[in-house]
Amino acid sequence: MKVTFIHHSSFLVESRSAMLLFDYYQGELPPLDGAKPLYILTSHKHGDHYGKIIYSIADDHPDVRYILSRDVPKRDLPAGFKCPVTYIDPHQEYKDELLRVRTLMSNDRGVAFVCEVDGKKIYHGGDLNNWCWDNGETALEDERIYHKELGRIKKDVFDAAFIPMDTRLKDYRLGIDDFMQYSDAKAIFPMHLWDRFDMIREYLSLDTCAAYRDRIRVIERDGQEFGRLD
Repeated sequence: MKVTFIHHSSFLVESRSAMLLFDYYQGELPPLDGAKPLYILTSHKHGDHYGKIIYSIADDHPDVRYILSRDVPKRDLPAGFKCPVTYIDPHQEYKDELLRVRTLMSNDRGVAFVCEVDGKKIYHGGDLNNWCWDNGETALEDERIYHKELGRIKKDVFDAAFIPMDTRLKDYRLGIDDFMQYSDAKAIFPMHLWDRFDMIREYLSLDTCAAYRDRIRVIERDGQEFGRLD
């Protein structure tokens, strides 16, 4: 399985049989293997996770399948669009001959994705996170929902986990630290960084991530590839 960081919260995952493109709205895509189906997954309609550009990808790839959060506007579909589009709600499942997708409920908007393909398990959090903007009731409710949703994947082991680490937050480390208290991941990719890639190395210096420091991937630029994750 190969992972390419595209931009912000967008990643391309390529397995033996399929490609998964998460939360794409801008950035340069690497060459796409036309022999493999491309699944485009959008967690919600926020402009830093979704753009109508996703539909134009079908012009250049022979087999594109869309799995979109229900809040993504159907009116954005181009007239006469022929590719299969599935709109999905929290706590639902999509399954075909190659891919199984389960969703969690975001405490911001839309869904998070739990994907299984070719024996690999992938987590993409979308905007599901411990949003500790302040110390008030809103922060406590966001934390409660985050922990409740993580409880749905308790003890799951992921080959790759894409988890928000929004450096605007007072305590940006909680998204990953909380996730690892419930689940496990062989490779952890911080995302939603607003181009503050330097904060990943700051996070690596903290004692809270000592138990899984060697599994955190250091993102330094858009388009960065992370080889083979076996």
